Amino acid sequence: MAESTELSTEAGASIADAPDVDSATEELAAAPVVDELVSHSVARHYTRIALLSTLLDALSAAGKSVSPIDSDDLSPLDELHTGGRPATVELAELLAPTSGARVLDLGAGLGGPARYLARHRGCQVVGMDLTREHVEVATELTERSGLADLVSFKEGTVTALPFPDESFDAAVLVHVGMNVPDKAKLCTEAYRVLRPGGRFAVYDIMRTDEDAEPTYPLPWAGSAETSFLESPAEYRWLLTEAGFSVEEGRDLRGLALEQLSKLLALPEDQLPPLGLHVLLGDTFRVKAANLADALRRDLLAPVQLVAAK
Repeated sequence: MAESTELSTEAGASIADAPDVDSATEELAAAPVVDELVSHSVARHYTRIALLSTLLDALSAAGKSVSPIDSDDLSPLDELHTGGRPATVELAELLAPTSGARVLDLGAGLGGPARYLARHRGCQVVGMDLTREHVEVATELTERSGLADLVSFKEGTVTALPFPDESFDAAVLVHVGMNVPDKAKLCTEAYRVLRPGGRFAVYDIMRTDEDAEPTYPLPWAGSAETSFLESPAEYRWLLTEAGFSVEEGRDLRGLALEQLSKLLALPEDQLPPLGLHVLLGDTFRVKAANLADALRRDLLAPVQLVAAK
């Protein structure tokens, strides 16, 4: 595959081609600063004023209870990845966790997949997210759903996990890698915290055309500055380099396009009370239209991969 060949060529470059020690040291020192700036930009992108009240108001408008909450009622709001609940179910099937398995949700967002795995698969789930507001709201929604004994959330970055080695049976990454520049570190951290035989299920928007760029804004990024798209081949290579064995992959472009097309065809006054548009607000149509366009033009695809340690 082209990505692996390029990387191998770079790794095999001669000493004469390498930068001098001083410049290399400066680059290494600058890397954490760059990552921190990206993290702050990503957190700002996902932060929304009065997020909890927005979600509860939407549930009430749809005639749903807000205390207690049926966690399945939340799925149009807390499973905002392309494909929504059907994609969550497919990812859980790929992961195939046993009841009681300890699962790490990397970049858990509002906690939808974590609560699904707890309620429908009997897992004990820890969710990590970069955005403090997401952690707070996910915790509140989980408590209202009666799942706090199975699901908890922590603030932090997926490239520096605050967990000991071999402390989880499985891990999931759902629409997070697009905002992570150092996916190699992400994969090595996931490998580190998984027990032998542990499975890692990834569901990201991936690049399927190396020569063309999608139009921004997109749901995960306002511009290319905080969007770090890679091909399925690159994901497979990074997972393999981290020590994983990649077992299976699925392209969910058809499902995603079907759902986006139906939503975009509706006039404003006919949009359902629950859905992506509730959280994206005024930017919903342009972001959803740009994503649908990229999927139709075969620039991007929502891809699921599962790997084993």
